[in-house]
Amino acid sequence: MQNRTKKQQKEMDSILGLLILVAALVGWYKFGSLKGVAVTVGVTFGLIIIFSIWRKVRFKKRMHLSGITEIDQMSGFEFEEYVGTLFETLGYRVTYTPTTGDYGADLILKKGKDVIVVQAKRYNSSVGIAAVQEVIPALKMYNANAAWVISNSYYTKAAIKLARSNHVRMINRDELIQIGIDLKKNKAGLNESVQNGSKSILNDVVDKQFTNKVEPMIAATMEAGTVSANELEELLKKYRLEKSRESGMKAYHIFTNQTLDELVEKRPGTIEELRKLRGIGEKKIADFGGEIVRVIRDLKL
Repeated sequence: MQNRTKKQQKEMDSILGLLILVAALVGWYKFGSLKGVAVTVGVTFGLIIIFSIWRKVRFKKRMHLSGITEIDQMSGFEFEEYVGTLFETLGYRVTYTPTTGDYGADLILKKGKDVIVVQAKRYNSSVGIAAVQEVIPALKMYNANAAWVISNSYYTKAAIKLARSNHVRMINRDELIQIGIDLKKNKAGLNESVQNGSKSILNDVVDKQFTNKVEPMIAATMEAGTVSANELEELLKKYRLEKSRESGMKAYHIFTNQTLDELVEKRPGTIEELRKLRGIGEKKIADFGGEIVRVIRDLKL
């Protein structure tokens, strides 16, 4: 990011110098005096200052809307969860690879016939060539047809060159910001349609309390027969979203998608069984453990 900032600064300095030179020439041509030159240069400076303030305000608004400031504070593990949640919202089925022995992929995205291996890099500096080298072998390992590297940062020239020659898509900070902004705008539009009377699944989740929505769903599912893994996953996601909205916490702070997969796979029926899962500490057990176990146990799976 530092290299990019220096490059942008050089470009801005060049443009600024050119504008001042043009302003001086216009002032001399128009007024034929040093006073005229001073006036035009002064007006140009004023316009530059106004433009700079506008750009800064616009930049801060985009950063706030995208949530990139919070993303920059995430750990690498949290960033992987964020990326997974982001693409789940875009309709992808997300699988998280083991923390060790991942063969070069942090996540696997599936949508239709597309299988995409992803390296997620939460960096404070530019991402180098290693990220591309890591993800390329994952294509064959996971029978994928595309490879992506996603980062909150930017990429070195060497990384970009290697990615292009191997058809690896590089999603950098700017694109990640835009994805976040687009999703929030779409969500705002959805919320507006709900307020105007449109029917929506989200309307059920947002407007109803947990006891009024999730428990009747459980009862209905029990009557219908055995609950599948996908149905249990949806119930737990709805519970997580409800708790997220109630507490103001991010959904992945309630429990992560990796923990969700374990909950669906192992289906703990007691607090002691819940303690054996990764990502469930005593604080989360105290806050949410009883309800999570209740959701699973009451299904009588």
